Amino acid sequence: MALPDGRNVLFFGGAMSTDKEGRTEGDDWWAKEVPTFEDLDHARAQVAAHGGRVDIVISHTGPTVFLRQLPKNQIDQSRLEDPTVALLDEVLEEFQPKKWFFGHFHLYAQGEDQGCAWQALSGEGLGGKWWVELSS
Repeated sequence: MALPDGRNVLFFGGAMSTDKEGRTEGDDWWAKEVPTFEDLDHARAQVAAHGGRVDIVISHTGPTVFLRQLPKNQIDQSRLEDPTVALLDEVLEEFQPKKWFFGHFHLYAQGEDQGCAWQALSGEGLGGKWWVELSS
């Protein structure tokens, strides 16, 4: 998606649910919730078709380098064992975005790695920043 100011945004959804045992498949949990390499290839093709540049990524979870900086006492460590993370590692390396937003952990944190300013967004009513405006 291109923003009015010309920046390109890549949306890359999906992540592994850590609480699927208490959910109902097809109602509030889906077996195909984890993105695949085919999804990554589709994203690559879309990026190439729209100028080859990604300025901002919006995803459900984040790449390894960001997740390692989240407060370990505030997150379920099993959420770090998600195959989606490996795909997002490739997205970070390949597209080198300037900004990245994700919210899987429902806590607010921010940092900068590999030239990318990232924010883990909280959830509504959970304290911390839970939304962001993509102003220039």
